[in-house]
Amino acid sequence: MRYARDLFDDFPDPDVFLWNAIIRCHSRHNLFRDALGLYSKMQLLWVSPDSFTFTCVLKACSALPSLEMGRRVQCQILRRGFDSDVFVQNGLVTFYAKCGEIELANKVFWRLSERTIVTWTSMISGYVQNGQPLEALRVYGQMRKTNMKPEWITFVSVLKACTDLEGLEGGESIHGCAIKIEFKDAVVVNTALIDMYAKCGSINLSRDVFNRTKDKDVVMWSAMIAAYAVHGEGQEAIDLFKAMRKAGVPPNDVTFVSLLSACKHSGLVEDGWKLFHCMSEYSIQPRHQHYACVVDLLGRAGYLDRAYEFIRNMPMEPGLSIWGALLTACKIHQHVPLGELAAERLFSLDPYSTGHHVQLSNIYASARMWDRVSKLRVLMKEKGLSKDLGYSSIEINGKLQVFQVGDKSHPRFKEIFEELESLERRLKEAGFSIDAESVLHDLDHEETEETLCNHSERIAIAYGLISTPPGTTLRIIKNLRACVNCHAAIKLISKVENREIVVRDANRFHHFKDGNCSCGDYW
Repeated sequence: MRYARDLFDDFPDPDVFLWNAIIRCHSRHNLFRDALGLYSKMQLLWVSPDSFTFTCVLKACSALPSLEMGRRVQCQILRRGFDSDVFVQNGLVTFYAKCGEIELANKVFWRLSERTIVTWTSMISGYVQNGQPLEALRVYGQMRKTNMKPEWITFVSVLKACTDLEGLEGGESIHGCAIKIEFKDAVVVNTALIDMYAKCGSINLSRDVFNRTKDKDVVMWSAMIAAYAVHGEGQEAIDLFKAMRKAGVPPNDVTFVSLLSACKHSGLVEDGWKLFHCMSEYSIQPRHQHYACVVDLLGRAGYLDRAYEFIRNMPMEPGLSIWGALLTACKIHQHVPLGELAAERLFSLDPYSTGHHVQLSNIYASARMWDRVSKLRVLMKEKGLSKDLGYSSIEINGKLQVFQVGDKSHPRFKEIFEELESLERRLKEAGFSIDAESVLHDLDHEETEETLCNHSERIAIAYGLISTPPGTTLRIIKNLRACVNCHAAIKLISKVENREIVVRDANRFHHFKDGNCSCGDYW
């Protein structure tokens, strides 16, 4: 790169073709700011850019991303009459999509006379990145109607949309399309499939994709380890890591984040501790994520003093994730002094985090420090903070249904609540009783016994029971951590209904079957 730049600088009067070549060269080497600097210099020297120049410069603006610079470039495109050029228009779509200006990207996109696979993919990934997975799938459907052949990166973006929607059926459909097309980069698509299936609740399908892939890179190995982690299968993750080493694939820092996460969800304290210190064998320096995993690992297992000592001896300043892990552990084990210390650090780093305030409130409630609970609630009100609203979703026949606590907006709400009442009677007959103490303490959930059976996950399960044949597996996604009472109730529901129920909460997956949960009540 340095040699190419020296050669270019030696030219006395480079024309637009040479300018384009050096700008593109810098972009290809990820030197995007240098590429834009060359473009500015080109203008100062009165060299007129062409459509190829603008395409290269827009790519650099997209990669940074630099919305301000891109808008200036668009003004120059209009002034020089290149706004009707297909390649420039495609570049503008990609630029706006990557800068988060999805509506502007959409306007340019539908004005295009020709749309390339790059443009379609840019729109799809733009919607995914901007939290609009349904729109991403809609655009993908429109693309398929044009008989445009998707590329591997298209499938990766679409699978990410399915993951965000927790749409297993949609993901399986996309998988079927991908199988029909042979990719040189099949490992990338298969890695996205592993991630999608795992996050949609099917670890078995993730495992099938992994086992069928011949040439696995470190990203795929790490993705499968991460899949085991989120499903709480810590020993399987460790065994896979051993197989990875045996296959001669060196791990990276992401591999160890996944491994440590697997250990913390399974209570494998000593294994996790050894793996953390194993990182030095691969010359990998631990980052905040690794330290946070170790704090979580120790804290969840009840080693709070050891976790705090670990934080004190860190070679870097602990951040939000690390103090947050300690606060969570203090909530689990009802440790007030250390919880207050962790909360104090968190409030100084992020004064307006609702979650941290609620966790400290729960710690106080568990110790029956009602005066402190009241003061903290007043403080939250003064800061304008409110608790996150809980919701759960379930996919039935390819359609995603979302429920909130006590939700009566669904057209079948009468049937749903009749099923809830029936479930409640059967649970009581089977010996289920509400843990009133946990209701008192768990202030980030609805607080009355009356509404416990109307929690969003219970409503989603009731809807699933009346909407599917007996024996069908139900897959629920919840945005908050499952409360103790709902966790106990779902275990019993799986037994009395003879169903497997898979619930993904804010922490991990829970596989309920025959009255048991895969987490072993460790979450």
